[in-house]
Amino acid sequence: ANLTQTIYRVRRALGDSAQEGQWIETTPRVGYRFVGEVREAAAGDHHTWPHTLAILPFQEKDNEEAPGAWSLGLADALIRELGKDPTLIVRPLGAVIQQRQERGVAAGKILDVEAVIDGVIVRDGDRIHIEASLLATADGRCHWTRSWVVNDADRYDQQLRVAADVRKQIERQTARSEDRTGAPADRSSEITAAVSGHLPQEAHALYLQGRYCWHQFT
Repeated sequence: ANLTQTIYRVRRALGDSAQEGQWIETTPRVGYRFVGEVREAAAGDHHTWPHTLAILPFQEKDNEEAPGAWSLGLADALIRELGKDPTLIVRPLGAVIQQRQERGVAAGKILDVEAVIDGVIVRDGDRIHIEASLLATADGRCHWTRSWVVNDADRYDQQLRVAADVRKQIERQTARSEDRTGAPADRSSEITAAVSGHLPQEAHALYLQGRYCWHQFT
């Protein structure tokens, strides 16, 4: 059961399915096999770091029909945090809300971006387990995967903390990519999750649900 669930999550992240089998094929009574194209990288073949990005509302395992407060809130926090980086073009929340039919790489192609951040949110009592992956749209390559366990009591602050952590990860990877290609890195600004004032959690959830309903209506 654990293997089946893991394969399901990998397929979902890649925008694949058991029926299509574009990346992972099911062999009855045997198991699974990777069927994507594999090629050897030539010497000096460096991948450029993406400059266009979409953050998809993460899939909440206890609410898969529509994005919930955690899913929308985290997507909104990530978009605002990563939007501070002048080297990144981040798709707005309205664009990703309107595109809900596809996940992972398939969604990235529809949104016309070089990479997507997609993930899963699982509730365990008062604890929230979050897993996020940064996927290249062109070939489904995973740049990185990271997970967090946070408390649901201070949802808004926790979403900001996760968003700041994701931005740090992207900036580190971008700096490494620029070091390999010789391009100058501009990383002078400090990353912080500080917020001016405190937004009531319930008010924030209602605000996000309102945005979601508005974009569904329009």
